[in-house]
Amino acid sequence: SKTLREDNLVVSLIYVGPLDSKAGIHDLLQATLQLQKFGHTVHLQLIRNTLNDTSPVEAEETIWLEQQVQNLALTPAVKILAGLAPEQMLERVREADIAVIPRPGSASPRYHPELPLGLALAMAARTPIVACDHDDLAMHLYHGANAITFPMGSSESMAHRIERIMGQPSLYAQLSESSQITPDKIKVPARWAAPIALWMSDSAYDRQRLRD
Repeated sequence: SKTLREDNLVVSLIYVGPLDSKAGIHDLLQATLQLQKFGHTVHLQLIRNTLNDTSPVEAEETIWLEQQVQNLALTPAVKILAGLAPEQMLERVREADIAVIPRPGSASPRYHPELPLGLALAMAARTPIVACDHDDLAMHLYHGANAITFPMGSSESMAHRIERIMGQPSLYAQLSESSQITPDKIKVPARWAAPIALWMSDSAYDRQRLRD
């Protein structure tokens, strides 16, 4: 688990996910602006989810995003990245202070219980999470336990939640320590081949193990 750095006026934020206009990135940029007004120096990394695609980001994909960054005078504070391998993304999430999820991904966890990549990386890296309160994330995140949530669409609330975590070393450490709750909860206690072997067995004992 991680502990809060002593220099908490410098805030390193990271987002991993789609870099489109529906991902809530504009809210995250507004929150970055708010944190700067609060007196923080902010470094924000926006990383495109390239789990199965290591191609570089195309200009047309981020032209709207770069325009937003320029309009808000945030160019020195924001870095846009793509084409990173999973271990590179994990390393960057580990180095960041806080992972931010402004909106849920396109696949609803109600039907796809696996973790969205941004959440999975943050939990694996033990980096505290600030996320929106959308229902699709509710089965993974517990406010005050393994994340701090904010009303979706409220950049001001997002900024206040980030500042709260950066100002409370005990809360920061608690969130980092508790980040393993969700991966442990959804983990299946068997390797993939074991259920197949049990399914093919004629043993009543093996059938019961399969049910368990």
